[in-house]
Amino acid sequence: IWKLLKHYTTPDRATIHFELGTKAALTTTLDGIHIGGAAGKHAIILNVNTVTKGFVEGSNNHYVGLVINKLATGGNNVQYIDPMSHASNPEILALVSSKLGLGVDQEISEYAGRLQFANIRRTSGSAAAVEVVEGNDVDCGVMLAYLMTLAVHDTELPLLPSSHDSVWL
Repeated sequence: IWKLLKHYTTPDRATIHFELGTKAALTTTLDGIHIGGAAGKHAIILNVNTVTKGFVEGSNNHYVGLVINKLATGGNNVQYIDPMSHASNPEILALVSSKLGLGVDQEISEYAGRLQFANIRRTSGSAAAVEVVEGNDVDCGVMLAYLMTLAVHDTELPLLPSSHDSVWL
């Protein structure tokens, strides 16, 4: 899946950071972007938990992404992309804000298009124990690759008319 993103996103368009599944890995990547990275775009693929949208060791089973545009003027524009359009994890966004030095007036924009829809229900107290009631919960990686490719190329992300519309690939 990530070969598609790499194929359609040439190095002059963005630096791609693949499948970060821990807070430590995200911290290291963000430090590299903030301290040593040149101006330009960075596409970061995060492997998170479906329910919490955070890092849960052994239970990361959903892909979301960050597209960071590091501006030559010193600022950053950050976009959080979840193909299911679920709310982001506050801990991850706080980490991104603090590591990139985002001010209070610099918000992290979130994709609200719901390209992929799945009604997920927790079946027990565990974050790993979920059941898909309806919809598509299997194509998040492919859909994220598509959405991030559009974002890196400054193309508007698609919005579906209904939260129950779902794309099957």
